[in-house]
Amino acid sequence: MRNCTQCGKCCTFPSFMLNMEAHGEDVLRWAKEGRKDILDYVVMAKYDDKPVAELWFDPNTKERLPSCPFVKKQENNTYHCSIYETRPKICKGYPYHLAHMVGINCEMLEVDDYISYMLEVAEQQQLLAIDDEIQEKLKNCMNPTWSEKKPIVG
Repeated sequence: MRNCTQCGKCCTFPSFMLNMEAHGEDVLRWAKEGRKDILDYVVMAKYDDKPVAELWFDPNTKERLPSCPFVKKQENNTYHCSIYETRPKICKGYPYHLAHMVGINCEMLEVDDYISYMLEVAEQQQLLAIDDEIQEKLKNCMNPTWSEKKPIVG
């Protein structure tokens, strides 16, 4: 995998950005840092009794934004994050998995990464097929009469 090219795809890809959340500790850090400029773009929520902040919302309309408001395109066609040092954990953890990177056509990917992704997909499909086969065998074994019992394996 290549180093980040600052292409901005991860920070500007709408379907990814529409599901962004920050952890409670991100929000607490921003409050301690006095980062009202960031907090203005979050909507607080709770999931499983844990505070989270849904990202990024227009401070005036409260409508979700299609991309991060802190990432700006530069003259050299790269992108710059103005909150990089205090960005949310979800951003710090990027990249998460090959599927996401392939989905946004991340420029960090190399041929070997695409091959790994295809192998992962093939393995998942094979596991699903095996899972279907096991389920079918279990179904056949679950409700037979005592005289019709069949082995699960074989």
